[in-house]
Amino acid sequence: MHRRGRIHLAALAAALTLGVGIKQSAHAQGNLQAFPRAGGALFVTWQSAPDPAVVGYNVYRRETSLTADKATLVNPQPVTATSLLDTGANGSGLPLGTPVIYYAKAVYKDAAGAMAEGNKSGESVVTPQNPITVAAGNLLYWDINTTNPGKATLDGNVLTVRASGPDLWDNTDGQTFVGMPVMGDYQLTAQITEQPVNDPSDDNPNDWSKFGVEIRGGPFRGDPFAILFTSANRDPGVLYEGHTTFAFGNTYSQGGSAQSDTTFPLYLRLVKQGSKITAFQSSNGQDYTQVGDPQDYGVNLGPVTYAGVFSTAARDGQYAIGKFAADSIKIEPK
Repeated sequence: MHRRGRIHLAALAAALTLGVGIKQSAHAQGNLQAFPRAGGALFVTWQSAPDPAVVGYNVYRRETSLTADKATLVNPQPVTATSLLDTGANGSGLPLGTPVIYYAKAVYKDAAGAMAEGNKSGESVVTPQNPITVAAGNLLYWDINTTNPGKATLDGNVLTVRASGPDLWDNTDGQTFVGMPVMGDYQLTAQITEQPVNDPSDDNPNDWSKFGVEIRGGPFRGDPFAILFTSANRDPGVLYEGHTTFAFGNTYSQGGSAQSDTTFPLYLRLVKQGSKITAFQSSNGQDYTQVGDPQDYGVNLGPVTYAGVFSTAARDGQYAIGKFAADSIKIEPK
């Protein structure tokens, strides 16, 4: 993957920049994204609108139970930057564990010189939270390309990830990702403790839900990613998939063990060295078998990547549940 280096696990707020052209109608998620910060703070970022009449942006927040017209304006005056940190009404953070939805509108001068707002951007859901501590360090979870909030909870040594999302494949990148930014070369390992399941409340569960480990070029929809995963019920039982370029280019899919040969607990590992990512699986955490071929991401992986575990229901609006051993989630230098 990239030059060998030491791992730095500090959050890199400067890397969290994404755009939104929000004076015109926009597609959801690809143009605005929100990220959790410790203590209930939330970081919202978007792309500047290309219209020279735009003088700033208004950002709105609502709870998931409310309609868009009930949203609260976060900023008292239009923001001239393309990001803001929302620390709540009194500056002490938003209520932990309660997901909220953000959208933005460009503020511009109309033909008469009066101030007006453009159309709303796409929406992004995020949950105020404190970090989840596993063997790798402190992880945060966020939802990508879905407004159906997921959740990651730690109970003893079990990290449970319940997620919706439309899948990670072709031109979709919808999931709950639980991870951290990492610098340099490393190996990411996690143990799935038991066969993943679909939420029992779903009337028409999807056997193509996915649970596993993931390395991403960035935290935004359309960034290159590599995933090694198992599912609720599909064959083969382990698959190595991803996109080696931005905007869902150069898709690959390679099989590991057959469903009949996949047992739990199951260890999954992705190794990043230079611009290449290689996948491995193991039934005991000691003896690993390579899955597929190493994939070369070239210049599409920068010096900082994002590593962690993920879950997707592969059918947005439904939910799937995967469980990981917290002490097995490790990010180790290579």
